[in-house]
Amino acid sequence: MTDTPAVTSPLQLTINPVSQGKFWSREAPNFKDFLDTVNPLEHIPIVSTIYQAITGDTPSTGAKLAGSALFGGPVGLVASLFDTIIQNATGSDIAGNVMAVIEGKPVPMLQQQDTTQVASNGPRDGLSANQRAAYNAYVNASMLT
Repeated sequence: MTDTPAVTSPLQLTINPVSQGKFWSREAPNFKDFLDTVNPLEHIPIVSTIYQAITGDTPSTGAKLAGSALFGGPVGLVASLFDTIIQNATGSDIAGNVMAVIEGKPVPMLQQQDTTQVASNGPRDGLSANQRAAYNAYVNASMLT
């Protein structure tokens, strides 16, 4: 029996608060981003939801983070970053998810994920290199008998 070398890879955590692949509304900050940054109506928690619903204007990720840091300091920046991450994961910000719960609509973040897998001849998804090697050795050994 041969020992297969253990393959280790570092744990990678990626937080991508940038929605639609853009940090600013264009490649670089422009005047609209500046206006969205300094407009307090874009950054006051409940007021911003109402303002954006009425005007249809949504700030870019950069303007949202910069304005929240400007008006809320470090706490505002962290809260805005958390809100942006939730929006990127669920498609709606925290206020939108709360409103969905109040209205009885499904919230993507709260929905149970279907983790069932269909049996197949191939190895299961998400196996580490060691698990895949053990699986392959098991399959090869069972074919010999």
